[in-house]
Amino acid sequence: MIGIVPEIVGHRGAAGLAPENTVPAFRLAYELGVRILELDVRVTADGIPMVMHDASVHRTTNGTGRVREMSLDEIRALDAGRRFGISAHIPSLMEALASLPADTRWFIELKRDETAPEAVVAAVLRDLDAVGGSDRCRLISFDEALLVAARGQAPSLRLGVLTARDLDAPMRIAQSLGCEAVMPELGMMSEETVASCHAAGFRVTAWTANIAEQMRELARLGVDEITTDYPDLALRTLSPQHRDGEG
Repeated sequence: MIGIVPEIVGHRGAAGLAPENTVPAFRLAYELGVRILELDVRVTADGIPMVMHDASVHRTTNGTGRVREMSLDEIRALDAGRRFGISAHIPSLMEALASLPADTRWFIELKRDETAPEAVVAAVLRDLDAVGGSDRCRLISFDEALLVAARGQAPSLRLGVLTARDLDAPMRIAQSLGCEAVMPELGMMSEETVASCHAAGFRVTAWTANIAEQMRELARLGVDEITTDYPDLALRTLSPQHRDGEG
């Protein structure tokens, strides 16, 4: 039995349905009814935050090279839609944030390679300020140094700690930085995990659930948000007519 239905977070937009971390993926998730979208950010050689998960562009585009060694123009020239048979480019963070209406919320995962964390955060905050997006965003990361830099540069910004292995260190980081959420990987989820996070005052965001049974179980556990590559499936699975597992 599902009680309160968790909010659905479109992972890299709708990564199972459209080219991940592209404007078409973000727009599709929004059109499906999702109002929280997750994306990844890396900074280019010329200091521009681009929406890219991997350190290299080769997996998701028709090019090669490391994001931190490429310019904005070089990255924008690549085709990121080949897997889905459409044309799509890698957007800048500013372009992504401006691509959807103001009721969209964003979980922005910070990544840095060897780039100084302060530089990554400063570049991201510059773009958030330019589009008036700070109040609609949660900056998230596995990297404590990036979260520390974010808290130092933006004391009021919402933060979240990602974790794939243990809960103790992320809880410590979340408490010390005043984060709003702890964000465990799917395999870590249990009643104890959820209860511990909630008892400490944190929201719980689970990632990445792509099977209906996983989504129902996370809802049963009482998580606040479920991140998924298939927001269409999540919305169907957790809609009122499916709360007891029908269909």
